[in-house]
Amino acid sequence: MEVEVGEKVLVSTSGCIYEAVVQEVDDSADEPLYFVHYTGDNSKVSDEWVQVDMLLKHNEENVSMMRELHEMLGYKDRRERSSKPKSLKDEPSPPSRQTSKSGNNGAGNNTNPSTSNSNKKRARDDDDEHHFEGPKMELALPSSIKEELVRDWRFVEQSGRLMQLPCEHTVEFILREFQKRAERSSSGKTRQDIVLTVDGLITWFDQSCRKHLLYKRERKQYAAYITKGKMPSEVYGVVHLLRFLVKLPVLMSYASMDGVELAIIQGIICDFIEYLSRSHNSHLYASVEYVEE
Repeated sequence: MEVEVGEKVLVSTSGCIYEAVVQEVDDSADEPLYFVHYTGDNSKVSDEWVQVDMLLKHNEENVSMMRELHEMLGYKDRRERSSKPKSLKDEPSPPSRQTSKSGNNGAGNNTNPSTSNSNKKRARDDDDEHHFEGPKMELALPSSIKEELVRDWRFVEQSGRLMQLPCEHTVEFILREFQKRAERSSSGKTRQDIVLTVDGLITWFDQSCRKHLLYKRERKQYAAYITKGKMPSEVYGVVHLLRFLVKLPVLMSYASMDGVELAIIQGIICDFIEYLSRSHNSHLYASVEYVEE
């Protein structure tokens, strides 16, 4: 790839793809280096020297793929941030944290079904911005997870490959393994909180997968694998689970829950993110395979 000073490029760095302009070229070494200045809404990314394998041509196809990656990672530009959010009816309903049949009380508030249905109808009739009222979930994803998502994007969007399905370690398997470990730990979370949160994450993953967690080229594959009696959480694996975690704060903004309940759920999800980041779970990523479309 030949790059000239002043040329607009896309740069793969800091776990994402950004627009930049090449300001200087150093070809004194065997491998040329390029000093890039990040433009637009990328002020948090420091200008830097990069290698050529970090660069992509700035063309319509690559920019479109970059925007799709930004959407998958939950990034928004100024124009998107200033626009009104989508209607509640476009989003999956969050799984409720109800008590078990045995009558044990969970940490969250129980919701009367008739009241819940009334609240949902009323929410749909309200102005779009009302769903942002109340506490919000905040999740900090480590750079290793973002880099894994960029790697996934390169396979799917640049190389035209699809993930081999069903995955060896499915979403449900990964979450259940975490549940077992969390129940044995002394983190202060109750067993019921952990079980209800994991159950809810599996249900919500299944609800949101088709609309929110797939690139366009993956939708045909989805239709082929998700058949009667088979749920997305029983087919997809860790990468789609990471995509789900990126989307989760936005999806959770449509949930009706108090600050205490949200704090419990967020604490368990943060523990799960740490669990995914530990070195002993590297086999989850190593088992992911991509095949020709």
